[in-house]
Order: sequence, then C-alpha cells, then structure tokens
Amino acid sequence: MFHFSVVMPVYNRRENLYLSLCALDRAMEHYQEPIELVVTDDGSEDNPLGVMFEFRDRFSMQYRWQPHAGYRASMVYNKGCAIAQGHNYLLLGSDILIEPTSLVHLKNLSMANPHAIIAGRYDWMLPMTIRPYDVYHHWEQIVAGTLPPAQYGAQPAGIIGTDPRYIASPQLFEQGVPQTEYATLLFADLTLFPKSIYQALGGFDEKMVGHGGQDCELSIRAQAAGYPVIFTNLVHGFHVYHPRDQVANKATLESNIRYMAAKHNLSAYGLSIWEYNGDIGISRKEQIPAHYRILGEHND
Repeated sequence: MFHFSVVMPVYNRRENLYLSLCALDRAMEHYQEPIELVVTDDGSEDNPLGVMFEFRDRFSMQYRWQPHAGYRASMVYNKGCAIAQGHNYLLLGSDILIEPTSLVHLKNLSMANPHAIIAGRYDWMLPMTIRPYDVYHHWEQIVAGTLPPAQYGAQPAGIIGTDPRYIASPQLFEQGVPQTEYATLLFADLTLFPKSIYQALGGFDEKMVGHGGQDCELSIRAQAAGYPVIFTNLVHGFHVYHPRDQVANKATLESNIRYMAAKHNLSAYGLSIWEYNGDIGISRKEQIPAHYRILGEHND
C-alpha cells in the first residue's frame, strides 16, 4: 500500500503536466519511496498519456479519461480518489511544480499527525518558458526569477503572487501545528487528505462545476466537522502561468459562490463571499465582514 496517492486532474495542459511530473520526479530523489500517480483526464485532446509514459518507471500509474463537458474539477478529483490505493490523497494540480523536498516533509508531517489534513503553501509564477531541464538543473533560478532573460520574453522575472493565506497570516504556515480555526482555507491543488477524512466528508460537491470554489466548499465542511489542518511552508508549490478565460471564469465562480451561500451559513465560518475583482452583485446582507474572504484567484 502506498503512503501517498497523488491525484492529478488534467485538461489540455500537456506542457504544464510534463513540468509538474518532472518536479514530482525530482522530489522522488529525496523521498525514495513508491508513490501512486492517478491522472484523471477531463477529455483532453493533446494526449497527456504521451507525457505520462516517460515516467512509467518512476511512478505506479493509473489513468482515467472522461468526455469533456465543461470544467468539472470536483468530478475528476473524486474519480481519482475513488480508484486511488494510498492511505492519503495528495491533491496536486497539473500546473503545480512542487519543491524538491516537499514529499519528504509531507510524509514526516502526516506520520506525526495521521488524522490531520495538510495544506502546503502555493505561490504563482510569472509567464516564463520553463524547460524540463530547468526543473532538474536550474530549480533555484526558476523560483528566484534568474533564468536567462530570453525565457521571460518581455515579461518581468520572478514570482507573480504569494499565497494570500501566507500574506494574511505567515505564522499560520510557520507553526506547523494542527488547528481547526482556519480549516476553510484549503486550496485543492496542493493539499493532503487522509483517505478516511476525504471519504467521511464525501469528497467534492459535484454540483459545483466551472471555475472556482469547489475547494472552498469542501473546506467549509472540513471545518464544520472539526477536522484539524496543518498549514506549512515546508510543502511548497508554484503555479505555472497559463492563459485563462477570466471572463468565463468569473461567471462560473459567481454561480458557485451563490451556491455555497445557499448551502452554508458562511458567517459561522468567518467568510465573506463578495470579493472577486470587485463586487459581484450579492446583496449587502450576505456580505459578511471577516478576516478572510473566499477568493477565486487561486483556482484555474
């Protein structure tokens, strides 16, 4: 049995998937234990299997494909977890590059806290051309923004954004102890769920489709059930830039936020639902002054 099953959804991100698997492969140089990789494909047309075959000797792999019918992150994560064999599900985005030592720290934290969810830090990279060779040999230059200028084009170098949870409460990530107060702040694309917790919560709500919010909704249920979460800098990922249809994304995010507002009493969890590049038209009585707000910018 695997300690980790890495569950990774994908849709037409062949190049990002390749880089993400390179980063995972490099992390295996430090971890050196078998892991399972479960890739759930929401109808890609760019042959992600061709990328996966290059790593068939490094991971135990499972692959599932379903016809594309709009962005369905909840469904593809749930499908992956349903067939995963590990004791823990590492939900990892197919556009996330993890730090080389992340798996080691994740294993140590989960062994010491077997009944806790573990949330890693999640930053964003500016547009840049990252080669697989760079992941293995120029990692420090990637995260420091010191790759050759030609690989950035006309863009400035560096990191485009720091995890907003870390900005708001850096001590939350530095203490590394289980807590429940901030359990509503899980990002799906770099979070470890013990299998028992994920199953007890029922996984993601598949009524939420399109861009954004499914991880926030699952987080609300995690906090309501009192499951502890460890936030840690030691598990660190970087989102690879890729263009997105933000107009369409905003529309589906608004719908999902309204769905969450109807499903949950958000004020009980200290959450506001109105902020996403400005007011999205939800009535004032629903706007809850809070330390944290549900933000959509971290979702793809």
